[in-house]
Amino acid sequence: MGETGSSWTTKEEVQLCESWATVTVCPITGNQQTLTRLWQKVHEHYVENWMGATPVRPPGALQSHFKPLKRLLKVWHNAKNQVGHHRPNGTNQLDEEHQINLEYLRVMKKQFEHKECWEAVKEHPYFRDALQPPVTPFVYSTANGPQTESPINLDDEEIVLETPPNSVGRPMGQKAAKEARRKGKKKEDVGESMVQALLAMNESTKISNEILRKREEDRHAESARMMAFEEAKEDARIMAMRNSDISFGSQDWFKKLKREIRRKTDPNANADCYRPLFEEPQSPQ
Repeated sequence: MGETGSSWTTKEEVQLCESWATVTVCPITGNQQTLTRLWQKVHEHYVENWMGATPVRPPGALQSHFKPLKRLLKVWHNAKNQVGHHRPNGTNQLDEEHQINLEYLRVMKKQFEHKECWEAVKEHPYFRDALQPPVTPFVYSTANGPQTESPINLDDEEIVLETPPNSVGRPMGQKAAKEARRKGKKKEDVGESMVQALLAMNESTKISNEILRKREEDRHAESARMMAFEEAKEDARIMAMRNSDISFGSQDWFKKLKREIRRKTDPNANADCYRPLFEEPQSPQ
């Protein structure tokens, strides 16, 4: 696959850290795999995501290189916590970063050169929690693994989702993860039913509103029709009146009113013509 003795590039180390962090927090297999199987899965993830020009290294090379790299990252993690616990008031970020570097230098006798790797693993539970006193190593069960392999010690060189005491709990096992998915599916079904019910209610409300709007339009149309009917009826009454029935002083005004009624009923017609919009009902014979 690749040259195991060649120097590691920063890009290779970052990809190694990203693959390790991803595999070791898997809720299905994170606490139910042997050390060999763990690094097989890390290698698979590494191969799938490696975008560099150099050949991909074998699983053993990844495992061997990560041991000392993880120790350096842990020392850097402890240095950050140590400085954070004793940070005086008024200290800015630059001062804090300088103190972290000094603390790391005091312990390791050299500068920290893996900050890109730290960015890749800093949210992992093993590196995210506060500094804790040493505890008895916790061992995951490997009953399903080959009898020739040893169980994974969470305080050994390789960590499978190690979580210090009083911090984030262990990842759920395969059975718990399946149950969680089943419950999640049930919640999704209930949520989908509620969505469908709300959509049906919304559609029903739209239909009801449309019916009410149509009724209101019909009511206004009927009211306008009745007003027009009464107006036409009054116009017809006026046009039926003879000039001789009007007092002499009002006859000029009355003639003008009739001309306006004629123009209103038929604007294109001669002002002397009248086309009534209302006709008196015929008396039954």
